[in-house]
Formats: sequence, C-alpha cells, structure tokens
Amino acid sequence: MLLAVGILVDGAIIVVEYADRKMTEGHPPKIAFAEAAHRMFWPVVSATLTMISAFLPMLMWPGVSGRFMSYFPITLIFVLFSSMVVALVFLPVLGGTIASLFDRLFGPVERDHELERAIEASETGDWREIGGITGWYAHQAERLSRYPGRVIVGALVIVVGVITSFYVFNKGTEFFVDTDPDFASVLISARGNLSAAEKRNIVTDVERRVASVDGLKYIYASAGGQSNNLNSQGGTPVDNIGHLSIEFKDYRERRRGADIIKTIQQRTANIPGVHVEVRLPQNGPPSGKDVMIDISSDDYASLANVTGAIRKHLDEQPELRDVEDTRPLPGIEWDLKIDREVASRFGANVQSIGTAMQLVTDGIFVGDYRPDDADQQVDIRVRYPTQARGIHALDDVRVATTNGMVPASTFVKIVPAQQVNSVERVNGHRVYHVRANMKAECAPGITVDCVAHKTLPSAEVTKLKSWLDKQGFPSTVLVKFRGGQEEQDESMKFLGGAALMALFLIGIVLLALFNSFYHTGLILVAVVLAMIGAMFGMVVMGQPFSVIMTGTGMMALAGIVVNHNIVLIDTFHRLRDAGMEPLEAIIRSSAQRLRPVFLTTITAIGGLLPMMMAVEINFFARSVTVGSPNAMMWVQLSTAIVFGLAFSKLITLGLVPAMLALPYRMREKRAMRRARKANKTGGQPISDEVLAKLRQQRPNREAAE
Repeated sequence: MLLAVGILVDGAIIVVEYADRKMTEGHPPKIAFAEAAHRMFWPVVSATLTMISAFLPMLMWPGVSGRFMSYFPITLIFVLFSSMVVALVFLPVLGGTIASLFDRLFGPVERDHELERAIEASETGDWREIGGITGWYAHQAERLSRYPGRVIVGALVIVVGVITSFYVFNKGTEFFVDTDPDFASVLISARGNLSAAEKRNIVTDVERRVASVDGLKYIYASAGGQSNNLNSQGGTPVDNIGHLSIEFKDYRERRRGADIIKTIQQRTANIPGVHVEVRLPQNGPPSGKDVMIDISSDDYASLANVTGAIRKHLDEQPELRDVEDTRPLPGIEWDLKIDREVASRFGANVQSIGTAMQLVTDGIFVGDYRPDDADQQVDIRVRYPTQARGIHALDDVRVATTNGMVPASTFVKIVPAQQVNSVERVNGHRVYHVRANMKAECAPGITVDCVAHKTLPSAEVTKLKSWLDKQGFPSTVLVKFRGGQEEQDESMKFLGGAALMALFLIGIVLLALFNSFYHTGLILVAVVLAMIGAMFGMVVMGQPFSVIMTGTGMMALAGIVVNHNIVLIDTFHRLRDAGMEPLEAIIRSSAQRLRPVFLTTITAIGGLLPMMMAVEINFFARSVTVGSPNAMMWVQLSTAIVFGLAFSKLITLGLVPAMLALPYRMREKRAMRRARKANKTGGQPISDEVLAKLRQQRPNREAAE
C-alpha cells in the first residue's frame, strides 16, 4: 500500500493536467474534464496495463519466497486497476462538478493570458515563444533532436560508467534484508554422558553470563536438549543440551542488536567444553544458516569421509563461525549379528532371541498398571536384576529353544559399531548436513551494525564451490548447497525470467497502442536503462543487491517508467496524425508533456522517499522515528525505485526526444547525400522548397554547404 501511494495517482495526474490545460484555454469545467477523459483514455489504460503486466509474472513465483512475496503483486494489481477506474470514471465527474460549483459560488477564475499564450505557442503557435521552464526545455529538446547520435552515444557512456561503478563498488548479493533484530535464540551444545543436573548447571551458567549483557528485556531458559524444532533456521545441533530465548528492549532504548549479539558471543566464548551459538529470527523466507551444504550418498563410509573433510575445511575458514554437521556423536553401540542358519538348527528365531536380549536391557513388556494417585498408566516390565544386566551379560543370555536353554553366543555375535542418533534420508539417499554462519567483525571503537561489515554468504559460497571443484570426491557422493543459497539462486533465476516475461507483456500492450515496433522498442530500452539507474542507487547508498527486495523493486520500476514514456510518445503520435512535421512534433510533444511527466515522477518519488530514508511518522503520537527495524526492511526496495525513477526522468526528457528524431535525421542525411550526388553528376538539382526545409532543420554551416 505504501508503494502504491506514489504511483496510483499517475492516471489521475494525467487526466487532471489535461483538463486544467483545457480550462486555462477557456473551456467550461465539465467539457474540459470530459475532453480529458476521452483524450487520455487509451494512454491511461495502456499505462495501467503495462504496470499490471510488470507485476503479473510475480504471481508465478515458486517456493517459500513466492508465497512470502505474493501479497505484494496482488495488492498492487488491485490498487492500480482501481486507480484507473477512478481516474477515467469518477474523477472526471467529480472534477467537472466541483469546478463548476466553485465557478457558480465564487465566479470564474480570472484568465491568465500569459499562460494561455504559452499553451497556444506549444500547440499551434511558434514554440520559440514559450516561456519559463517549459520554454527552456523546448529549446533543449530542439538541440537534442538536432544531434540524436551524439545524445545516444553520451547516454551509452553514462550507462557504461554506471555498470562499471556497480561492478567495482557493489556490496555483493544477499537473499533478503538484514535488519536490526528484536529477538534471538542461544543454543548451548556440549558432549559427554551428562546428567540432567549437569546440563542444568551449564545452561544456568550461560544464562547468568547472558543476563549481564545490557539491552535485554526477557530471557527464558530451557535445559535438557531440544528436539529439532528450529528447522526453519537450520536445525538444532546434535549435541544441543539447552536453549535460551531472548527478547531485546525497544530499539530506541538499546544499542544495535548486532552489538548486543557480539557481546553475548564474547562473554560465552570461554566456557570449557561448551559451544554457544546465537541465532537471529529470519524476517523473510526461512533459509537457514548462511552456508548450508547437503552431502548425500548410499556409500556410508564415503559419506562420512566427505562430510568430515568439508567440516574440517569450514572450521579452518576465518570468515565462518558456528560450524556444525549432523554426523552421529562419538560413541559406541552394539550390533547383534544373528547367524540365522545356526539359530534355525536349534529352533530359535529373531523374535525369541530379541525377547531374551530384552531381559538385560529395557525389559520385556508384560502389562500396565495405573496407580490410584495417577492419571497415566505405568508399564510393567520384567528384566534381570541390576548385577546381571549390562554389556557383559549379553554373552551369558540363554535363549529358550526346542532343544532347551541355549547360550545366545552360540548363534549371536556382538559387534561394536558407530553410534547412530538418527538416520535422515532425502529422495531415498542417506544425507548429512554441514552448516555455518558468517562472522561479523566491527571496527575497533565503532558501535555500528556489525552485519553491514560481514562478508556476504554469496561470496563465501563461491569460494567453497571453487574449493570443492578441486577435491575430487568420489562420484558416489553428491554435494549440494541448500538453504539461503539455493533459495537465492532459484529466486534470481525466476526474477530474470519474470523480467523477460514482463517486458514481453508490456511490449504487446505498446504495440497495440502505437502500432510501431520502433517506438515499442524505444520504451523498452528506457525500461532497461531505468533498471541501470537502480544499480547506480545501490552504489550511491552503499547497499548490497537484495534478491528479494531489490529485485522486486526493479520489477515494479519497469511498469512505472513505461507510464511516463507512454504519455510523451502518445502525444507525438497525435501531432503526427494531425499532419505536423516530425521534428516539430517532437519538440511540441516534449513541451506539452513536460508537466505531467514531471508531476508523475515527483509524486512517485515523494511517496517512496520516507521508505527509502527509513522514516516512520506517527501522527497520533506526533513523533518521527528513523531507522526502526520494520522500516529498514523496505529501504532497498524503495531505493531501487527512487533512483530508477530519477534516472528514467533524464531518459524520458533527454534520450527519448533524441531517439524519436533519430530515424528522421537519418532519412534527412540520406536525402542530402543523394542530392549532393545528383548535383555532382549533373542530375536534378535541389529544389528551393527542399533547400528551405533543410535550412530550417540543419545548422547554418551544413545548410550553406
């Protein structure tokens, strides 16, 4: 809705501006608004359809990211369609009625003869007599259309400069926007056969250290280990023994959240045998840790070796922290290998052997019992006394067979094996995970958001892929990057295809309106160049490219920029259809459409400036806040649109007139070359009429030649 505020008024501005022009010429208000609705019907409809076309492909965004961002295009499509209906149906009626009412109550507005002369000069008179900014721009449009080749070359130089600066000074790519957190989770990991009391003491020690950090509002501690309930953030470590949930104070009453997290990490880093990991809630689509690698294979030995090698390499990287993997914890479990052939000779089977073994482990279930003072039933199990249980008793177990009681060691072999906590499979293949987060280092003495100074995950993933390509791991082991990197790659691939689809849909609408491939291509070029302006904005503001937010902003930019160019080129077509010379039509259409193009751009930028500056205004509390966590989420999206629109302003008012004049100037040059050739060979000389036209359209030196 905030984004729509700046662009939903575009259609209304176009209609009202034309009606105001007609009322200035002396037309009654109702007639002026009726003419405006009729004259601007197709430009407004086409502009709205092109903006909707830019958002339609986003409805097909797959995966979690698509569901997360689906409300954005849906809201804008409905708002833009509604604004078109208002601009073409309700606004002309309201405008004509209210303006007529004011005329009856207060009398007609005194006519501005100077403004009338300016309007007449821009439409049918001598355009050189137009005064003010419009007159200045008309003269600039005449100069731009005189040398279109130079203007286009200059624009290409600017574009190459922007792309080069983005390539050199860009801040990298991120999946979503890092904002100041309000909450955090502290995961406590330790290894060993720890009792419940020992786990509680370790968690209590960590809680005491965390509680001494300034800026915390609430801490909830839980000991005993966690189930894998943090899958959306990368899963719980296999050796987790406790968990702290932390709520920060209001952002206006504390330091930056990244500073607080850094302090927590420092105060919990020196606990012997204990690893403490701080995790932040994810504002956007869940993507897990910064680096997530899945290793899958049916060869268990190769799977474990490759996982260990990758884990070791990640441990050695100075940019990474909180490295973990999901291999089983060190430990032994005893596997019972049954020789079925020997067991069958004694009339024993797997069930009878398993029942006998339970006598020295958990016991055989024989029934249940509910005490009078309890609501739940209690299992009744039978097993050997304590001194007769344990690993040493496995060889002494006797199994009941048809031949009597036979020692289990006769057909059962006890084999030690690696302990397995759980087995995870993906698409039928055994899988281990290796995960890590990026370190965030603040400069000494500076208390700013450390997240802004960390290496982006995309850069680290690129390094890891290069390292993996050189390792020569077995072909039976598949290594794949998952989590945020996978979502980022899929989203970038989709947005690239969606941009092409949006340009295709926009092109169809423009072809239907102008019936000209050249003018359609001209507007699409302006769209692409406006996206380059968004890249310049990221360089100026020092922002990384957010796949979700910046990419979405560029998609929105495509529809908005088309709107501005449609207004100018549609006026050019109207003047040409009326029989006006092409170059004169370019100058007059540029002058006539300066005000609506300028107003639509300024309103769109003005509506987005508070978002770009992260400003929140509370009219009821009469307060203004800057940089709140919620506001920071939308900075990159609005920055892309604001800078793209500002850049497109220069394109629309500078490059478009030159490109409109280009084919006519090229045709004129070809005519002059043919005339010169004819004169040299004794052919038909240039007529006085053609010579007079050339003198008007070319500089004096070339006309004299």
